[in-house]
Amino acid sequence: MINDKIEKKKMIAQTMQSVTARKEFGVFGQRLFFRLVEATQIDLRGTSVPFTVEPRFDDSMAVTLPISSILPDGDRVNYTKALRDVKQLMGKVYEVDNDEKVALVPLLARVDYTKGSGVIRVIIWPEVWRELHNLGKGLRHYYVDKAINLSSKYSMTFYTLVSEQKDLIKNGRPLQYSVTEWRRIMDCLDKYPDTNMFIRRVFQPAKEELDRSCPWSFTYTAVRSSKVSRGKPRITSIQVWPYRVPANEPAGIHEEGKFNADTIRTRIGVGAADYLINTCGFSVDEVRANMPKLQAYIDDIGDLEKFLRLKWPYARKEENPKKCLMGALKAEILERSRRKAGLDY
Repeated sequence: MINDKIEKKKMIAQTMQSVTARKEFGVFGQRLFFRLVEATQIDLRGTSVPFTVEPRFDDSMAVTLPISSILPDGDRVNYTKALRDVKQLMGKVYEVDNDEKVALVPLLARVDYTKGSGVIRVIIWPEVWRELHNLGKGLRHYYVDKAINLSSKYSMTFYTLVSEQKDLIKNGRPLQYSVTEWRRIMDCLDKYPDTNMFIRRVFQPAKEELDRSCPWSFTYTAVRSSKVSRGKPRITSIQVWPYRVPANEPAGIHEEGKFNADTIRTRIGVGAADYLINTCGFSVDEVRANMPKLQAYIDDIGDLEKFLRLKWPYARKEENPKKCLMGALKAEILERSRRKAGLDY
């Protein structure tokens, strides 16, 4: 239980670091950040994503993407502004903290732009790549596309928060911070001095936009002080309750009657889905039967395609290869759960 609490605190701290860093990027910078996090998720790579990823000799990774992929649908590309914002990102530092040391690593190691091409190539150091990968575990390509099309940085920041903290729903608890902390998160320390105005100008418009277009949104509650001097008690903190908006998810993703190969690719990623069906010989029904385990692996560990490619050569030698592969998957999930709980086995 103690280790679970430590993991939860670490996860929230990681989320807050990424969010408070992105608030300095502006809208364009946040969109680029979303794409880079998406690029670290190997299960998302395929013909449907607007980037290519290649490893380099020094363990860094190169992400090549069109600048237009970081703009909302229908927006014209303003290359001068885009490159100016990329320069701003070059100066940001990511703090990588583990049990042994703290490393300060530039978010972007290098950016190349060929004039007239409309394409940028971003180099990311391995330490930052791992952090972005951990941040994006379980991410879905359509979630990123939704985020890219949000109109304000407040909406994007809230979307990041509620989609990353969706486990709070299972525990029946809100995400709660003081008013001052919410101002810091939203980069509003010097704006909207009246708390009610801050809520009206930041929380309400963001909620309305997420309700209209995103698979995750939120409700909020102002918490007032128990001390009363004159008039209404002062608002001291604000609670945010995440919730799903199924109507804003791809059609058929939760409908059993429409479960097909495209649904599988949407849920577990193109690479993992194609490997299971084309290489391992799983039928759509067999994948559907094992979907809880497959999604649990993505949510808890992350790189499903890598696991399948590692285990299948051994599993296919067994009498029942598919059962052996799913058994290995289940064992890996249980082992991770035991490590989180601090159990000896």
